[in-house]
Amino acid sequence: MIYIKNLIKTLPDRRLFEIDSLSIDENDKIALIGENGTGKTTLLRIILGLDKDYTGQVRVDRELGYLLNYDVKVNDFSDEIYSRSQLSIDGNYSPGEAQRLKLTGILSDSFKFLLIDEPTSHLDLNQKEELIKKAKFKKSWISSNFP
Repeated sequence: MIYIKNLIKTLPDRRLFEIDSLSIDENDKIALIGENGTGKTTLLRIILGLDKDYTGQVRVDRELGYLLNYDVKVNDFSDEIYSRSQLSIDGNYSPGEAQRLKLTGILSDSFKFLLIDEPTSHLDLNQKEELIKKAKFKKSWISSNFP
C-alpha cells in the first residue's frame, strides 16, 4: 500500500500540488492525467523517495518497480527479455524499441507496485495495445499520462 497525508509540494514560484489524503491499495490501477508542469512526474518521484523536498507524509509498504520518462538509458537485460521484446542484443535501438525493451523488463518482474511515467512514449499503436494487455495482468499500476 501507498499512503499519502497532507502532502504539499512547493516550487520557488508556486505551489505545485497539495494532497490531503490518498491511499493506494495493491489492486488499484491509477492514471495521472494532466497538463505538462502540473506535477505528475514529481508525485511519482516523491512516492519513490527520489524527491524529498516536500511537506507531509508518504509511506510505501510494498516494493516498487518504476520507469521514469527521463530514464533514457537501456539497462542490461536477460536474453529472455530481449527475445520477448523481439529485439537483438546489439543495443542500437530506436526510441520506441528502447521503450518497448524497458517496459518488457519491468512488466516481467514481480513488483507489487509499478510506477511508470509516460509509458506510451515512443510506442506505435500496436505496441500501445500490447502494453494495455500486459498491464491488465499486473496487480498495481500507477502511471503518468496513460491513455
